[in-house]
Amino acid sequence: MRFRQIKIVLKTVLFFFVSLGAVNSFALPTFQMAADSLLQGVQAGKVIGFVDLSGSNGEASKLAVEIFQELEPILIREGINRQLTFIERRDLKLIFDEWALDSFSKTGDAGARTILGADYIITGKAKISGDFVQCSLKLIQLDNGRILAAAEGYVKARPHYYQWEQLPVEQEKQIRQQVSEEGVSSDGKLHFWTDKKRYLPGDEIIIFFKVSEPLYVKIIDVTPDGKVTTIYPNIFQPGVLCSPGRVYTIPPDKAQFKLEVTPPAGIDRIKALASPDPFPDDQGQKTRGVRFTRAIVGAAPIRAALSFEIAD
Repeated sequence: MRFRQIKIVLKTVLFFFVSLGAVNSFALPTFQMAADSLLQGVQAGKVIGFVDLSGSNGEASKLAVEIFQELEPILIREGINRQLTFIERRDLKLIFDEWALDSFSKTGDAGARTILGADYIITGKAKISGDFVQCSLKLIQLDNGRILAAAEGYVKARPHYYQWEQLPVEQEKQIRQQVSEEGVSSDGKLHFWTDKKRYLPGDEIIIFFKVSEPLYVKIIDVTPDGKVTTIYPNIFQPGVLCSPGRVYTIPPDKAQFKLEVTPPAGIDRIKALASPDPFPDDQGQKTRGVRFTRAIVGAAPIRAALSFEIAD
């Protein structure tokens, strides 16, 4: 009985010190403990990508960058022990830049999962909490946007961290995909668009494109559920050397086929490529993730992207 009474007293004292913000670091979860908690239960073989941490105001801060550099190797080491795979940061940036993804919506994005080649994303925030930096992490499933796990880790705050918490950093340009019925290549040689930017299942969609010099064109579609299809060329419209000054239509007037929008609802992404040389068949269709994106990037220097919404 005495032991139980002593145990209760010690817990009460510990709670008192926590409430005063004076608890020692051994009473708080470490980054290693946070990594273990966050990845617990994730099946072996899954693929995970990182998103940079934000500060307490939701924006990038120098503190968040510093903390992420300390946290990332701990998460990777713990993940490798659990037979998980992580996307290289430079590869993730390549994919984001090429596809301008918004892959962390509350409803999830199976198409983003196909493009990224990832099953989950880790994101979070870093902020000063008393004498410590508090790092709050979330593990998000890309298919449905569900938060599968959350964890917190703490590290002792160094003196300069207090200045760094509110010190913004210049973020690398990363354009999130907006619904847009028009896409133009960076050099202006390829221009393509759709007749609308919002469709319902069952609607017909028409795609237009033009080039500023003789080029072969290929158009690839990634549906909201991640299916990859080459729209052009197709069995009704073989690949030809496209001429400038003409607008090409998919399907063309009086065609024997139509492009029909099908469920599920979400964001449908289309990538157009142009090259002075013919494209090989099925470019990029049998891969996903960085291999998929590298195949597209390597296929042609002239590329443009657009997206449209499929509504419920």
